[in-house]
Amino acid sequence: MTPNKNVQKLRTPVRPWTCDEALALLKRNGTDTTTQYIALQMARRHGRLNEVTQYLQNLNLASSREKRSSGSNLMGIFSGVLAVQESLQLDAMQAPTQVDAHNTAKQWHIENVPVAGLTGPSTKSHPWTEMLNGSEPQTSAIASYIPEDFMMAESNSATTLLEMLAASGLWATVVNQQAFKDGRTTRVAERLKKQLVLDDTQLEFVLKSDQESLHQIAITGSDLYITEGGDVTVLILGAPDFTETLLTHFKHAGPTLDEGIAVEELEVDGVRCVHISTSHRQVDAYAANPMAGLHVRSNCFDALNKVLATIKSRRGLSTTDEFKYVRKLMPWSSNNKDVFVYFSDPFIRHLTGPELRLTQRRRMMCHNHLKMIGHAILLHATEQRRLPDTFEDLYLSDCAPGVFNQRPFICPCGGDYNLIPQLHSVTATCSVHGTEAFLTPCIEIPLAYVSRSEASQYEQFLTEYNSYWRTYFDPIGIRMTMDEESYQAETIVLPLIDNSIYTALAAAMQGETKLLEPSVVPAKTIFTTSFKLDFSQLTHHPSQSFVRGLIGGTSNHFDSAFNRFLMYATENQFSFHVYDADPTFGLDMPALFGFFATLGQGGTRSMGGPTVWIAGLIASLNAPVYASIPLVDTQVADQFLAELERAMTAPERMPTGFISRDFSRVNLCGSREVYAIGLQFGPAKLRIYWARIGEKLYMCSKLNILEDLFNQHEERTGVFADQGSASREAPIDSACHQEGIRGHAMVQVRSENWKEVCKDALTGWRENCRKTCHKNLAPLTVSARALHSLRGSDAPVTAGDLMNCIYANSETTRLCPETGVYSYDADSGMVSCSVHGTADQPRQKGTFETSGFLLMEEISRITAALTFIEEGLHARLIVRRTNG
Repeated sequence: MTPNKNVQKLRTPVRPWTCDEALALLKRNGTDTTTQYIALQMARRHGRLNEVTQYLQNLNLASSREKRSSGSNLMGIFSGVLAVQESLQLDAMQAPTQVDAHNTAKQWHIENVPVAGLTGPSTKSHPWTEMLNGSEPQTSAIASYIPEDFMMAESNSATTLLEMLAASGLWATVVNQQAFKDGRTTRVAERLKKQLVLDDTQLEFVLKSDQESLHQIAITGSDLYITEGGDVTVLILGAPDFTETLLTHFKHAGPTLDEGIAVEELEVDGVRCVHISTSHRQVDAYAANPMAGLHVRSNCFDALNKVLATIKSRRGLSTTDEFKYVRKLMPWSSNNKDVFVYFSDPFIRHLTGPELRLTQRRRMMCHNHLKMIGHAILLHATEQRRLPDTFEDLYLSDCAPGVFNQRPFICPCGGDYNLIPQLHSVTATCSVHGTEAFLTPCIEIPLAYVSRSEASQYEQFLTEYNSYWRTYFDPIGIRMTMDEESYQAETIVLPLIDNSIYTALAAAMQGETKLLEPSVVPAKTIFTTSFKLDFSQLTHHPSQSFVRGLIGGTSNHFDSAFNRFLMYATENQFSFHVYDADPTFGLDMPALFGFFATLGQGGTRSMGGPTVWIAGLIASLNAPVYASIPLVDTQVADQFLAELERAMTAPERMPTGFISRDFSRVNLCGSREVYAIGLQFGPAKLRIYWARIGEKLYMCSKLNILEDLFNQHEERTGVFADQGSASREAPIDSACHQEGIRGHAMVQVRSENWKEVCKDALTGWRENCRKTCHKNLAPLTVSARALHSLRGSDAPVTAGDLMNCIYANSETTRLCPETGVYSYDADSGMVSCSVHGTADQPRQKGTFETSGFLLMEEISRITAALTFIEEGLHARLIVRRTNG
């Protein structure tokens, strides 16, 4: 029922937020949901809700209301809770008194559409048995204990697995900071260790075990929502005494963790288990040794039950023909210590199926309410100097737009919201979905019926998936290795039956692989993309019209020479390079790629879409570039260049107008001669230089690149332009050699060659760190004010308080990317950073300080290669460490 508006409000706030003050904070950081909530609630009080709502919509912080209402963001495969919460909150704050017919517990039972009756993705599967053709590749024993519709990460080394996960987490944090200016750290690893009762003693025991004790380790789960709350199960295969010690450690560690720990023994499908838990799932672990030498630990009963059933039946992943076939293509590496991550076809179908998609949709809606309650608690604590006792407290103090547990602020699954007192705070919980920090895993929330509206939204998702996403999804196996010199990852994407994109690429590049750019490149080359290309297919291709237009018209002799060049002179390989130079203008590449990535959120674009390649083209405009084509017949190539010169200098081929063309030969020194064409667009002029140097044809945007290429060639061959004969063998700079990757396409970034561009790149890095840090200040200010009001002036808010999240229910930490220290000034009521200051007085480190610039500190070279093989697309990524 709607709260009674005539109920007397609580006492006048001691230090209220003003509407103008909240709006000023919002304009400093409009993307933070805490700041948005404070501004929206203050605007509701003062009749300015439409103004603030319009401001947020103008910032494009969320999709249009029509698109949000369609549910596409809520249905997205990768739309996590944090990604859609601001959209849900804005909807809820705009019209909280309007009852959403599809957001009531009653509605779920009136329009009860059976989930089992909804059809999931209909992509055809592969004929695995036929493809396997009787082969029996080596698979791990531990993979036979993993349910076939679960994801899996396995290794023969616990150290390798944990280090790889740590490295992945580190770089995910860096990408979030640089591309999306997101300074939140969710502390997933720490939360899972706490939930699974993996204390330092147990981890040290596992990591120090040798191969005779620990044979294999695997991590598995039923979905990808680990960040906001997912089921995680760890399996360890080893010597019987080793696994028994693990179970003993588990039993003894539980009672020492915290007060309120409950320890119980239970039997699951005939297996004795130990369960250690606290309220609200801060600790929630099940452990068992279902057989000699096997230890299983999980944070979810339903997941544990399914894993134990699979162990009992021995019908897990490794028994399927699908898994065997992928393992045939990607066997264990020679050191036998790699990490293999696998997403099976049944797992992907479950991930995109109606039950999980609709369960996650409801969970995100409930999570938004839990977050809103947390924001309301902070506002109440700031103004009332005490924590609320009930949801009525939050409403009557004008800190909440309505009463939670009353329409429209109710759990979509009929759960009850409660306020649970915590140390120095209060926590909001849902009887179905848990808490903000420890959401109940989707596997524990059975969903049998949904409303017609939800069914319609899933059908819309399915239409989008079938038209686009399915072209990117199939069983995915990723093999990762790590040593002192490099990280390496490789995968094979099996060709989908009706994927026209794959078919077109394979037709253009398939066949014998090439050693892509096997020769040395100048030491100033910082980026290279090389790919095999059948130039003979370009004869009489429409692209030749571009060449004719560039020249200003051609003759039959030229067309014939051009076709002979394509068919007989080239080695069917093309490379594009970016040169080190002081950039013409500042270009924030992480933010650029992040911008193009976000174009796909909620729609049909993605990181694999064409918009990302546009980012690469934009980058190429900011530095000198050159292209190279290896040659197999230099005589035919020279004939073509001579015919090109005749075509360029023919008077009838030189049209005038807005675009004029200018051709000449340029003598660098001695026998060095290059061709140059100038294209003038009014007052602007673009110059292209080209020359054959040895057995390669080069085209450059700057003349100095050709000079470097000539010098390099002469040093390698010992033939110098000013001597005309062989004289000596010059040493070759080994740092300029390629990786020697064989394949059909390759991209390589050489950060060890960054010299001129380094300062600009470091400046952009520093700017992104500052912007990320400043986005933390507004939510920290809201939390700090609340804590200061609760404590009083005699107990100041410390840096340690700000380093940890003030709202105890959230496990998110906000840290400065450059280790700055946050401090709260009670007089101004604002938080500042010791490194980056405030938004009003911003500061950042200078480019002379290279510490923290991970691309320079950790990485010397990144190489990605693609190979089209008979079985599919083989992709390989190599990250060379600076100390490697």
